[in-house]
Amino acid sequence: MLTTSFGWKLEALDIAAAFLQADAMLRDVFVRPPKDIRKSGVLWQLIKPMYGLMDSSRQWYLTLKQTLLNLGCTISKLDKSLFVYYESNKLQGILVTHVDDIIFGGTNKFKTNVIGKLSDKFKISRVVNGIFEYLGWNIQQNTDYITVDQKNFAKEIQIVELPSNRRKQLDDLLDKEEVTLYQKLLGKLLLAFLSNKPRSSF
Repeated sequence: MLTTSFGWKLEALDIAAAFLQADAMLRDVFVRPPKDIRKSGVLWQLIKPMYGLMDSSRQWYLTLKQTLLNLGCTISKLDKSLFVYYESNKLQGILVTHVDDIIFGGTNKFKTNVIGKLSDKFKISRVVNGIFEYLGWNIQQNTDYITVDQKNFAKEIQIVELPSNRRKQLDDLLDKEEVTLYQKLLGKLLLAFLSNKPRSSF
């Protein structure tokens, strides 16, 4: 809404391998090396957070947050993923982050002083604008309005089909593969529902 009001271009970018670009880990984590180079009694200590660790997303957020603060951004009091950038008490840009996905809009000053310097510090895999997808949302910016929908995401939600003989076994527990299929389906349904009806999450 702000981007349209100010006449800013809405854009999104992805940080490539974000966890590996984060600051060093705040705890000691040791892993066994891959089998082909493993030696008895040798462990590796991780320096950077990696995918699969519970605190990797947090470590990346702390890295990104500090970078944005150093560039002059301010964190919203209402949402810790929303950053705003002011110059001379005038709003120059806004930025929202979800792990390594960032959506933003702002003036040329904002793009130079924040987005440009962010791109200098972190490797960016893509930057998109106009018509693009962000976290399952289809976004299209026109001259004086923005349309948002989840049609493509909704089309990907498919019914879990079980073999006819399996459907007759009503008292049997789901096997591991079936549990995974239903968890994925439930996750997609919840995301679509809560994204469109956020008040329902309370």
